Amino acid sequence: MASTSSIPFNPADYFFYSHDLMMRRKRQGGNIALMTMELDGRIDPADLQAAILSVYQQHPVLAARLGMSLAWGRPVWKASKDAATIEAQARAAYQYDDLRTSVDALQAADELFQQRYLAEWDLQHGPQMHFEHYDLPNDKTRLVIRWPHMLMDAEGAMWMLAQMDVRALSANTEPCDGLHEDKRLNDPLSGQGFFKRIKLLLGSFSAQRQLTNKTIRTLFNHEHPPFEDYRCIHRSWDRDTGEVLKEKARAQIPAGPALYGRFFAVCVLRALHRVFAERKVETDAYLITMPQNLSFIGADDPKRHTRPLQGNYIVSPTLYGERKLIEDRSALAASLSEQLESYRKRDVHLKQWAMFWAADWSRWWFYQMLMRLPLGLEALSSGYSYYGEIRYPIRIICGARVTNLWGAGPLPTPPAWNPVFCWFDGVLNFSLTYTRPVVSDELAERYAGCIFEEVDAALSKVG
Repeated sequence: MASTSSIPFNPADYFFYSHDLMMRRKRQGGNIALMTMELDGRIDPADLQAAILSVYQQHPVLAARLGMSLAWGRPVWKASKDAATIEAQARAAYQYDDLRTSVDALQAADELFQQRYLAEWDLQHGPQMHFEHYDLPNDKTRLVIRWPHMLMDAEGAMWMLAQMDVRALSANTEPCDGLHEDKRLNDPLSGQGFFKRIKLLLGSFSAQRQLTNKTIRTLFNHEHPPFEDYRCIHRSWDRDTGEVLKEKARAQIPAGPALYGRFFAVCVLRALHRVFAERKVETDAYLITMPQNLSFIGADDPKRHTRPLQGNYIVSPTLYGERKLIEDRSALAASLSEQLESYRKRDVHLKQWAMFWAADWSRWWFYQMLMRLPLGLEALSSGYSYYGEIRYPIRIICGARVTNLWGAGPLPTPPAWNPVFCWFDGVLNFSLTYTRPVVSDELAERYAGCIFEEVDAALSKVG
């Protein structure tokens, strides 16, 4: 039997693994993330397979299988050291669909993309990253990657794609130095001693409590039908519209970090209010997530920080939009700005990571007991994410020019749906992943439609 090396989970990965395991046992589906890339130019299947093999050789974690540390009782990635095994895993990760002669190739690609959005994943055998290659007419290509969220976040996935074309990297004056070896994890609490970490942990309990005097209701009760599959709705806005949206955001949203993220959060919250009102569900506030990236914490220069390919380096404030503020865009935007400022000033991002760090000492079965505690997910009205590009922009894959790139990640029930905004080279992308049958196609289309209408309303708003 070929020898393997153990690649540890970071504390956030362990949380995602534990939550994924709990939701599968509840028959509510796992958490499989994806990225979709549109390219101008045909990619020869052999060239793409060679690029996949190259990145698998650089990062054996992609070909790893899920294992369990006997000493610590915690999950680890078991990465093979055998070249033939890694090559076999790279081949198994690739799926090719030749749609060049299809009457409606884009529709066929869309249907295959949706049909393949299932929660099943062979964690015990791998590979942990799947590639779907859609060969389209007129020398167009679509590439879709999927992976279990416990493996990595969106930033890691983009760094993986950035390493897939050596020719593109060598043409740039700045080396692609954003990644280091798989085993070398980042520690957002680096420099914090044991007692400081305990202090952060203790402070995390009070930091999580908010809206204690409000009545919070969600669209879905505690009894959910078994998970069937996921679906994803996508839309993009061109560069000119994107620039106008940025101008509107700067005019309408108080200055500060995550300005565009707060701008689109306003649209999401107002859309939620409309959907809730139509279904006659009254709540004092609408709660959403807004993940924050911690991979750069502790770096001398955050703009040049490095990280391993795998790993989740995200924490999330739970933002809320009070119903009494929903009709006033400016007041809602100011409230979100105050919440995010308080989140950072009170070091809640570090306190949340301290919770991950403390739970990381648990054996897997005890972690499952911890997952039964109230985590706040049950009160969420919706997920929500916003992110931009990595510092090394992805523009070429195997000689083909990338014209768009967007990512999506589902959330099990609750809250059962997750809108994501992201940028690619000036193009604004939106995706809504949702869980069926808890969320019907009709309800998801209505939610997405309300968000689009709110974005359009922000475009037309003066100032």
